Amino acid sequence: FRTIISLRYSMSRGVSTSMWVWLLALVALSAMMSSASAADAFWESCNGKRAGLLDLAGISFSETNPARGSPWIITVKGHMLGDQPIRGGKTKTEVWWGWFKVQSKVTPYCQENKCPVHPGQVVQVAEAKMPLLTPPGNWIVQIQSWDGNGTFINCVRLHFTM
Repeated sequence: FRTIISLRYSMSRGVSTSMWVWLLALVALSAMMSSASAADAFWESCNGKRAGLLDLAGISFSETNPARGSPWIITVKGHMLGDQPIRGGKTKTEVWWGWFKVQSKVTPYCQENKCPVHPGQVVQVAEAKMPLLTPPGNWIVQIQSWDGNGTFINCVRLHFTM
């Protein structure tokens, strides 16, 4: 209530309405980006209606959320479909901090995974180490992969808080 009175008082003293709107939007965005949420890390499929070669059973994390400078172990379990092992391909990784895309890279599939990946049960373990200067807030990492023939493998989004 005091904020509204203060806002009205300031507006009557010559501060423009549009300036207050921008200022309030900036404060709200800053609060959203720096809020330390108690939510645990989680994952979701981003395949849409596409059927991929990997039928995901689940993804687990060594910690509920990563810590700056410490390793964060991610374990992916699923069932690889098809009749040939995957020996190559590409992986596209996009990193989002709040609403801002801060990184996008494409790497060889076998650089990110242990190859060859044979049809059947699959368990892949990855270690991510967060930089010490990682800003607080909500993070999303989206990972999409294709085999050497361009066949879609899977898409997954990891959500976590720093």
